[in-house]
Amino acid sequence: MCHVLVNITRATGADPNARNRKGHTILHMAAASDHQPNVQRQLVQLLLQYKASASIWDKQGNAALHFAAAGSTTDVLQLLLSASSEVSTPNYAGQTPLELAAKHGRVGHCKGLLARGAREDKRDLGVLFAAAGAGQTRVVRLLLEDGAVPSEFAVAAAAANDHPSVAKLLLERGVVLREFALAAAAAKNHTTVLSLLLAALPEASISAAARIAVPAAAYAGHMAALELLLLPHAGYDAVKQEEFRAAATHARCYIHGT
Repeated sequence: MCHVLVNITRATGADPNARNRKGHTILHMAAASDHQPNVQRQLVQLLLQYKASASIWDKQGNAALHFAAAGSTTDVLQLLLSASSEVSTPNYAGQTPLELAAKHGRVGHCKGLLARGAREDKRDLGVLFAAAGAGQTRVVRLLLEDGAVPSEFAVAAAAANDHPSVAKLLLERGVVLREFALAAAAAKNHTTVLSLLLAALPEASISAAARIAVPAAAYAGHMAALELLLLPHAGYDAVKQEEFRAAATHARCYIHGT
């Protein structure tokens, strides 16, 4: 379809930057279609030769580079990087091309974007958070090697989505755990990650770190996670522990109707 549109544009002298009702140009559509990589590369190259702009945003704030970062080949991404000076502009959802590439596990794309100056914003959740939440271990490692600062929020993203290998990698970089990561794992009953997090905590810190996780597990009816949290000196006396167990049993009956 894109190839036909390019030929029509060339033959009629039509504007290569005309948009459809979603704000997409032909270049947007070409960058988003990765079913035939060789054809896609030729299309994008041809469009750029005919003055298609890589600096046009659709109604969601996406440039062609955003589409390419999420799904195109590295060749297409490089073509668009060469045609665009704005490699870190976020779309209206706050996602930069680097974040989209990281979330989809595109290691080569991330390398290309980083080489052109795209950077993880160390002050917010951003790229590392997205990669950790999607379980993209190789991308997380790349970002850390590039200087991204690991945080408990990134560990929590990995924990909430049951990615123990990512959580382990981040913990090895010295992340200090407080309560968010434990709560994220407990609320979803991800016991493998939860065990990993508990093992990483000094025994004296477990009680404070579990203060949100214990009720999160109990009131979601996750008995397995709750028992993991109550066992290692969680700071609750026998009466309080039984109250949490009763709450978990009640929640399970309510949620599952048993």
